Amino acid sequence: MVPSAAMATNPSLEPRFRRADPAEAERLGAMVIAGVGHWGHDINYPAAVESLRAEGLPTPDYVVRSPVFVLEDDGGLIGFYGLGVEPDHVELIYLFLDTDRIGAGFGRRLWDHARAEAARHGTRLVIKSDPMAVGFYEAMGATRGPEVEISPGFRLTVLTLDLDE
Repeated sequence: MVPSAAMATNPSLEPRFRRADPAEAERLGAMVIAGVGHWGHDINYPAAVESLRAEGLPTPDYVVRSPVFVLEDDGGLIGFYGLGVEPDHVELIYLFLDTDRIGAGFGRRLWDHARAEAARHGTRLVIKSDPMAVGFYEAMGATRGPEVEISPGFRLTVLTLDLDE
């Protein structure tokens, strides 16, 4: 997205972060499903996507009890992320963009906000990354670890980031 002259003069058009509302859980889940569909997982790994639909999407309860933030502008929801705070680490559970906004720098904005929020809750961030996002997380400084199979033939890569640095 190219900033317009209106954006420069009207700060309400600037993307902004806010806590997600529990009533948005269904919309956030739709963004997750659209994101995995964008990379062809719905066709190539239908069992993994069905498992995600059944038990892996944000719920209103998750949004209430966890750090979940959305990035939006006057055009609507750009993306969101959600964390899971554990005793020994923070997990990046979700980081998704509206598929029309991929490649416009918003992923980096979500990452920067998520990293800062995670650092408020712990010293180590763990990411179980979709294969299509591993390069992004490595470029952001995360270190690649093992892969875990979550569905026959579909693996996620575990990455970590020391938040003290």
